[in-house]
Amino acid sequence: MTKKSTQWRQNPRDCNTAATNSVIAEESACLEKDTLVPADFEEIYAALRRAIGRQKGFGLVFVRCIPAIVEPLIQRLETDIPHKRMQTLHLTEPIATFFDLVQSRLETEPFDTLFVTGIEKSLVEYIKPGIGGIGDYYKEDTVPRILGHLNMQRERFRDELGVGLVFFLPLFAKKYFIHRAPDFFDWRTGDFEFPAEPGMLAAASRQVWLSGDYEQYCQLSATERRTKILEIRELIAEQQQIPDQQQQLWFELGNLLIAGQQYEEAIASYDQALAVKPDLHEAWTNRGIALGNLGRFEEAIASYDQALAVKPDKHEAWYNKACVYALQGNAPLALDHLQRAIELAPKKYRDMAKTDADFASLRDQPRFQALVTVDRGWRASVWCRQLIKVVAKLGSLPTVH
Repeated sequence: MTKKSTQWRQNPRDCNTAATNSVIAEESACLEKDTLVPADFEEIYAALRRAIGRQKGFGLVFVRCIPAIVEPLIQRLETDIPHKRMQTLHLTEPIATFFDLVQSRLETEPFDTLFVTGIEKSLVEYIKPGIGGIGDYYKEDTVPRILGHLNMQRERFRDELGVGLVFFLPLFAKKYFIHRAPDFFDWRTGDFEFPAEPGMLAAASRQVWLSGDYEQYCQLSATERRTKILEIRELIAEQQQIPDQQQQLWFELGNLLIAGQQYEEAIASYDQALAVKPDLHEAWTNRGIALGNLGRFEEAIASYDQALAVKPDKHEAWYNKACVYALQGNAPLALDHLQRAIELAPKKYRDMAKTDADFASLRDQPRFQALVTVDRGWRASVWCRQLIKVVAKLGSLPTVH
């Protein structure tokens, strides 16, 4: 019962940071060997620059940051450490092995340090719907092939290549390294967490919700959708994230999850947004859609009622509530709500109701037929009345009541 009247926009407001704090606490507990680094961006950068500049031979450095600051960081390091020969390996597709790529690059053009981006693309396919909630996907028994390869080949990296490797990772990929490539990760010589600068984080968050589109979400492959879900969760979990942006992101995540038919997860995301802004009628409406798709009709009706309590002319809620009543076999209430939806948006809901499978049981009822059929005489009279009112405003004719 997925409806085309799903809502995708709302104004940002304050957001609960409990989920974010939970993620941060979990990460802190996982990093047993992490070197404590200052929270200030410039101090962290200075520590990273020193670690790379002083590295001799083999070394593993992990840098956790949002994608938007990766390239600026690499460019700055290349400028600030001129005595090091540096190269960047951008991985654009999933890979199963890594050693040969590095060896081939090293033979072609020798270097001291290799910056690696995009290795998370080799992990996304292992994340399945329903595993974990926030960040527990790494607990699945399957070890991604690339991580198994790194675990097995770590001594070859040290003994045969002898170069520094700097991995730029999003949060979910770092979790995977911690839990599924511990042998490789434990050889790290540096581990750095970069807080996103507020302005850049705001721009990245804004781009997510402004580019959100239901039709596009429906066209995404399973891997593309998982990648987008992870991107939004990463932004929500950023330490510098501000509450109103988190609330926007929870809402957008719910929309993306609905498009992927992950209804339970979508409801949880809308609940996060509604915990902050209880009068967010778009979230109440979309939450009702998710509940309806799960067959939880009474809860769906209650969710639509919340939307209508905030915005009585919310035509999406009137229409979707009519669908639920129709599926429950309550024809009178279904028709009453459909009539109200049509009054608010006549063309949209007449056209939609004519082919909506949810109204199959009502299709032959005279009242339904009357609602979805436009009487030409009535329509002409409405147009005439509107025209007369317009002319009357100009002072040419008396107003018709």
